[in-house]
Amino acid sequence: MKKQLIVIGTIIIFVAVGLCGCDQKSDAEKFTGNWNGTILLEGNDLTIYETYIFFSNNTVNFFSSYGNSSTNSSGVWNITDNRLILNLNGQIATTDYRFSNDDKTLLISDINGVDITLTKQ
Repeated sequence: MKKQLIVIGTIIIFVAVGLCGCDQKSDAEKFTGNWNGTILLEGNDLTIYETYIFFSNNTVNFFSSYGNSSTNSSGVWNITDNRLILNLNGQIATTDYRFSNDDKTLLISDINGVDITLTKQ
């Protein structure tokens, strides 16, 4: 009887440990998808609309429109030391990031102090 309780207890522990974190996504998984955001540049009366499309193979497409102009870029992205590293058309940007709102909102802060809040579509 004592051996059966030990076996059952061990199985329960393994099941509990196995189920722990089953619905936890890595940051890389959270990034995957379409993200839209807007930047208002005060003093310039300029609004910039940005879209990032992060793919699971670590490629990214970036679209930006402002005034009568628009740009698009493609490249790669990676998470290193809890920072987002973007390489778009050979230009590398390293940013801090934070997820909120059940991973549907993403705040990206670059080294110049520019913040953009993106919403997952």
